[in-house]
Amino acid sequence: MVPAVRLTKSFLAKFKTRSSTVNEHVRDTESSGLLATRFAKSGQISFVYIGRIKGSVKREITIGRYPDTAIEEARIRASELRRLCPSSKHLGHMILFHMGGPGSSRFDVKPLGVDGSSGALGWSVS
Repeated sequence: MVPAVRLTKSFLAKFKTRSSTVNEHVRDTESSGLLATRFAKSGQISFVYIGRIKGSVKREITIGRYPDTAIEEARIRASELRRLCPSSKHLGHMILFHMGGPGSSRFDVKPLGVDGSSGALGWSVS
């Protein structure tokens, strides 16, 4: 089971400096489906949204890297993904649409403005 904590700057600073040989995950208590993942080799932390397809297969959507993506911004994006994908069926369609069919379940979701810049008017999937 993935441990649950309230993600804060101080917690993530300590989380980043842990010495571990395996990738670690913590679940945010403030935002359903939001994880912070620490990659063992680099110490880099990414925010990841987790959803289930048809109730069984977990899918991961990378929201952004910390500190480039702030904690509150990751919570907002996770909330938007929950709203856009109110059921596992929608999340599955979103993944298959992006991938063009079955394949890897990881992709990045970034905000997109009307002019293609960062903003809150839409989402860019890459």
